[in-house]
Amino acid sequence: MQRYKRYYRDNAFFLTFYSKYQNMFCAYHTKGVLRMDGDIKKIQSVQRALDIINCVANSNSRITLKEITELLGLNINTARGLAQTLVLNGYLAKDVERGTYSLGYQFYTKSTQLYEFQLKSIRDASYAEMLNIAKKFKATTCLQISFYSDIYTLETVVPPQSPYAYVPNSATNLPLHASASGKLLIAHMSPKEQKKLIENSDLQALTQYTITKKEELWNCIKEITRQGYAVELSELSVGIGSIAVPIFDLRGTLRATISLVGSTEMLRSNLNRMVAELQRAGERITNKISYPNTTLHKFQ
Repeated sequence: MQRYKRYYRDNAFFLTFYSKYQNMFCAYHTKGVLRMDGDIKKIQSVQRALDIINCVANSNSRITLKEITELLGLNINTARGLAQTLVLNGYLAKDVERGTYSLGYQFYTKSTQLYEFQLKSIRDASYAEMLNIAKKFKATTCLQISFYSDIYTLETVVPPQSPYAYVPNSATNLPLHASASGKLLIAHMSPKEQKKLIENSDLQALTQYTITKKEELWNCIKEITRQGYAVELSELSVGIGSIAVPIFDLRGTLRATISLVGSTEMLRSNLNRMVAELQRAGERITNKISYPNTTLHKFQ
């Protein structure tokens, strides 16, 4: 029995990119997802320590103890004691010569562990869906992960002896303007981010079918936003195309895409079926990573 080939990048590969976006991930994970109201007792000393951490995190540069006390209205001795405790535990770092504070190593360690866990969660939630689609259409399926304004291939499933087998280079980020997953990422950016990215992009022609005009790309993004999925035909490689649908997190933020890659002829002739299958898979993966310990029931 022939086995489906599975290509994937170890999490360590993606953690090399993590340092590039370290500040973004720290900010992302310290904002919090849920607000809890009701009868919750706050411990004043804990709240003050958290306020100091947030104050340091929100400063554009290193910050002095005096500046912290002024911003938070804390007594200097109280602030010093809390800051020293946070330094001892690795949550703040102190530059002794300058007398300034920054976030400590614990934030990098913990947020790296959390991000690694998220990569594994997305991969584990996606593999069965990818395998099912690869079997159904005898074509390659890919899981692409979003790194701010970049898209990388996290995992690929290739069916045996398929005429439509295609393995993208996992080490290379996909060009946003010429890939289905890339254009899907642009479609889920804020209008301000979209404008900045498109206006500053060099829309390089990779084939004669690649979108190279900004007005054309804008129209394409509007269409993707309207229909909820993206299609690319021969824009990245002549004769090869892809269809991509989004995978969201609990906040509704695009976290990854699941795509089907094959010949342009095959994609055109099976477009509606493929889109429907991918969208159902994307919804199931979204539910799995958003509510990992919950069985979701669809009510009629």
